[in-house]
Amino acid sequence: MIGAAEVREASEEMRRYKAGKALLEERIIENERWYRLKNDVIKRSGGEERSRSAWLINSVMSKHADAMDNYPEAMVLPREEGDRADAVVLSSVLPVVMEQNEYEQTYSDIWWYKLKQGTGVHGVFWNAAKENGLGDVEVRKIDLLNLYWEPGITDIQESKYLFHAALWDGDTLKEKYPKQTKNLTPANTGELAGYAHENTDGWGDKEKALVIDWYYKKNGKLHLCKYTQDVVLYATENDTALKESGLYRHGLYPFVFDTLIPAEGTPAGYGLIDIMRNPQETIDKLDTLILNNAAFNAQPRYFISDQAGVNEGEFADMRKEFVHVTGAINPLHLQPITGKDLGGEVYAMRQYKIDELKETTGNRDVSNGGSQPGVTA
Repeated sequence: MIGAAEVREASEEMRRYKAGKALLEERIIENERWYRLKNDVIKRSGGEERSRSAWLINSVMSKHADAMDNYPEAMVLPREEGDRADAVVLSSVLPVVMEQNEYEQTYSDIWWYKLKQGTGVHGVFWNAAKENGLGDVEVRKIDLLNLYWEPGITDIQESKYLFHAALWDGDTLKEKYPKQTKNLTPANTGELAGYAHENTDGWGDKEKALVIDWYYKKNGKLHLCKYTQDVVLYATENDTALKESGLYRHGLYPFVFDTLIPAEGTPAGYGLIDIMRNPQETIDKLDTLILNNAAFNAQPRYFISDQAGVNEGEFADMRKEFVHVTGAINPLHLQPITGKDLGGEVYAMRQYKIDELKETTGNRDVSNGGSQPGVTA
């Protein structure tokens, strides 16, 4: 029987899991900022002059296009001759299931996430409410910020527990679980990390309720407990129909991790933004220097002596045809401030970093159908 005491113990374990992936969450949030061109490269007092180019995003878009060009087709092969008929049936059924799940959109969303954050996660569940109550498979994209697993493992199935957190609307929660939430005030306990919102209308997550799906394995069976705060909303161990068999017969956590660049000691990998951030930052710094240099040389500025006797307002107003002066005009009292053009090595370094970013991500001009003059196929 799962009750409040077991839920409180599970929540403590989830907090330890969350602490174990703090660096990953920080990296994911920072990568999303880079993807949105919200990274701060150079800050200047008295105003910010900085450049943010989109070479990084261009590489992500190119790889996503490659992934969509290679959208997979569901095919089932028989393990032995006796399985051939079943394989033919499943090869006909699976495309229908994927179509009903709008899997092409899910596939696209997961690939965006995988390229940015290094790991795409499929959530594969049984939804009893689908097909007018008959139930069917449901495939969803899962955000790594919502998942918590045992630190130090590389296979998600080896985790002692697995937690999936989500924010629910308070009214929706009470509508779906009226009995369990009768005396409950839904609240966001602040466990879930999130991205920076761009809206400014005061909306936030304060009106949401944090709902935890706690997955665990017991005697080889997979069990689920859904709870909020310390209130159990549903638990398979409290369900007489699933108490012995568990949630799913395969006994596996219903989350499939697909990593782009694997890393040891974690089921989560690294993405394109992780390896492109350094050259992109250098490109942006050089762009900023070039921009500031061009602005400095394009805007006339002068050293003017207090003895010049020049009407500064008229002198600065380019619309004035006449500028009044007091006394004789002495060129020593009014001299232009001359700038200096950046050397060619600055532009060469910028192009080198752009080429480095392209090469390290396989986003070369030839691969995209463009090339320099003289290149033959």
